[in-house]
Amino acid sequence: MIEPAAQGLMMETAQAATMSAQTNYYLYIVIFVFIISVIVLGYCIRYRKKRKMKLKLL
Repeated sequence: MIEPAAQGLMMETAQAATMSAQTNYYLYIVIFVFIISVIVLGYCIRYRKKRKMKLKLL
């Protein structure tokens, strides 16, 4: 009687572990994409400012 319960508990913990690993994976992807988008946005803004300055000089 104890063995199936223990197996079920182990299965549940394993599933929970894999689920948490998946959520962490997605979380890392989201953070990574967010950081890249922020860097790209900052770069674009700086590039635009530089272009505007060049246009003013012209």
